[in-house]
Amino acid sequence: MLRKALGLLATAAFGFGVAQSASAADMPIKAPPAAVVVSTWTGFYIGANGGYAWAKKDWFDISDAASLGSHTAVGGVVGGQVGYDFQTGPWVFGIRGMYDWADLNGSNIVPTGTNIVSTNVRSIATAIGRIGYLFAPNTLVYGLGGAAWAQDRYRISTGAGVEFGNASETKTGYVVGMGLEHKFAPNWSVFVEYDYMAYGCVVPINENPAAPPLVPGGTTATPQVDITQQVSTVLLGINYRFGGL
Repeated sequence: MLRKALGLLATAAFGFGVAQSASAADMPIKAPPAAVVVSTWTGFYIGANGGYAWAKKDWFDISDAASLGSHTAVGGVVGGQVGYDFQTGPWVFGIRGMYDWADLNGSNIVPTGTNIVSTNVRSIATAIGRIGYLFAPNTLVYGLGGAAWAQDRYRISTGAGVEFGNASETKTGYVVGMGLEHKFAPNWSVFVEYDYMAYGCVVPINENPAAPPLVPGGTTATPQVDITQQVSTVLLGINYRFGGL
């Protein structure tokens, strides 16, 4: 009797094992985990940008030791950039050149008279170095600094709008700024950036022979005008990155 019971138990165990093996064979095989693609920022890039800018202008007539007042020239900018980045760990170091066509305009009435001084900023260019930190593999926060240039045209007119003096000047200064850049595809990134630029120069104004003085009682000789300028830009841009992941 005992021998018969043991035989039945062995047969049941064997059958259960066969059933478990068949059940396991029917289970789907799990795919291996996908490889994690690590983004790299090292490489050259080229891109385009556009945005809004404002330029604070302070005019001072050196010839007559008199302030000509100040105004803010505002308008849009659009242009392009080219650069190179090098990534080491979470840090990204780079250099970049940027050129933007601009159309910033502003004017004011000379405080002690009726003449009007006007500014048109025609272009802005920068050459910068930047350092950034990746707080996510595809998202970079950065700061920048370097040299800046602005091409300006100045105009002086009577209260009736008759121009009697003008000048053009390419100003040299410095730029500092900060931004955020995000890679949304293997070779593409977008960025938002704020830049502050400061310039200063002495400009000889080309006057008509019958020009009135810039300020009442002032000289009518070709005046020397000290014009300082601070420009701020807010830019949105896109870059194509060569050879990156």
